[in-house]
This record gives sequence, C-alpha cells and structure tokens, in this order.
Amino acid sequence: MLNLLRSDLYRMTRIRGLRGELWQYASVLLFISCLEVGLTWFILQSGMGPAENVNLIKELATPSSFLGSTMLGSFSVLALAASFGMVEYTLPDLSEGYVKSLVSSPRGRALYLGEKILLAGIWSALMLALGCIFHLVILKVFLTMPYGFAIQGPDNPLAFALWLLGAWLATWAITVIAMIAVAIFRKKLPVHIFAFAPISGLFPLTLSALAFSSGGMLSFLQPIAPALTSIATWMPSSVLQAFSNGANTMFDTATTLPLIGAVPGWAWGAVTGVIWILIGSAAYIAISKRRDL
Repeated sequence: MLNLLRSDLYRMTRIRGLRGELWQYASVLLFISCLEVGLTWFILQSGMGPAENVNLIKELATPSSFLGSTMLGSFSVLALAASFGMVEYTLPDLSEGYVKSLVSSPRGRALYLGEKILLAGIWSALMLALGCIFHLVILKVFLTMPYGFAIQGPDNPLAFALWLLGAWLATWAITVIAMIAVAIFRKKLPVHIFAFAPISGLFPLTLSALAFSSGGMLSFLQPIAPALTSIATWMPSSVLQAFSNGANTMFDTATTLPLIGAVPGWAWGAVTGVIWILIGSAAYIAISKRRDL
C-alpha cells in the first residue's frame, strides 16, 4: 500500500510540465481566491458602495470566519476541488484498464482500494491547506495592502484547530462519496453529475424538504420525518454549511443525542465526517469488488 501511495503522490505532484493534479487544482484554487477577493477589490476600486456594506469585509472578524465564508458554505469550493480532483485522478485507472494490469489478486485489489481512500484524505488535506494559504495571501495583496482591510483578530487556537479538523473530515467524506460514482459509472458525465450532488448540499436539502412535506401532501412520511431530519443534520455538506460561520461556534451545542445529550459543534463535525468516511469507504470497496476491477 505504501508503494502505491508513494507512486500516486509522485504522479500527483510531479513538477515536470506541471502536469500533476496538485498543480492543476492549485491553479484552480488560486484563480477562485483571486476571483472572490478580487471582486471585492473591484467594488472598492470603482466606488460602487460603502466598504462596510461589502459582504466579504463583514467576514474579516477572524481567520476562520473569512476562510469559512469563502471556502465552505452551501456550495463548497474546497469540496469541489477535493472531490473533482480525486474523480479526475481515479477515473482513468478504471476506464482505461490500468488497475487490472496493476493488481490481479483479491488482496492486491483490497490494498489498491484502501490506498485510494487514504489518498483521498491526503488530497483533501492538501486542498484545505492550499485554499487557506491562497485566500489569506490574496486577501493581503488585494485588500490589506491597498485599503487596510485586515482580519480583526485571531481565533481561539484550539477552536481553530478543531474547525480545521471538522472541515477536513467532512471534505474527505464528500471526496470518498464522489469516488463511489467512479466505481459505479466509470464514465465522465454521470460521474461528475453524481459527484456534484453532495457538494451542492442536494441530499440534506432533499431530506429536509421531505420531512417538512410530511405534514402536508406527503403525510405518509410523517412516521419517519424525525429520522429524515436527523440524517440531513448528520451529513458532511451540513457540516461545511455550519462551519462556514467560522470557529466561534465550535464549543456551542450543535445537536442533542439520546443518552448523550448536548453535542458541541466540533464533535458533531468530526463524528459526522468519520461516519461518512466509513460508510463511503465500505460502499466504495463493495461496489468496486462487485464491478470487478
């Protein structure tokens, strides 16, 4: 497994021609950072409105509030880069038959699948780190140096570390879910459509809508409405949406559980990520074995 991991990391990060996926998606994140912060710079430069009314400037209270508002949310740029990057990397291995030439035994296939799940976690961490660095640097260049708009104060170090942990685990989970589409379809269009759904928050929105409709036209769903609401709450895209507000809520109650009671935001985010990493990994392995690598 370590040899596979080493080989994949080399392929992703090879500098020659900047053809590795890391450089391609780093450039995407850099472009998005420039676009998000540059739009605020353009508004200030053109005098289109008072600075205090610009949404991005309102989010400069702490590093996590700024990063959360730009990278996370109902449509997460971070999750997009992480999941699409892994989809683009793993899809050719299956569609072009590379895996069959690489592994022939059941043990070899299991190691290959386990390595790809671990690689998804490393890739998600790289996207999170690059996203944070790019956004903070571009903020400095576009807004702090010319206009003096800077982050007002630091986060609580522990809260910020837990915020990063929860965001990483939720992103890793969404990335593994996207890899399930690769195992099922092995064609670019359906894979990308499926991978886009968890990024956009479609699943929790659908479950919440069904739970809400159980009091009306879908009354037959009323017995399971609380379960639908709970599932929607415990989904990785819901974590990214909540974490977009920053690390200031990490120790606030996010939800309650029977026998356990109040669950703080950081624990809810971390546990949700771990649960869906395990669910997604099990599904990815089972489907890949059934579809015959």
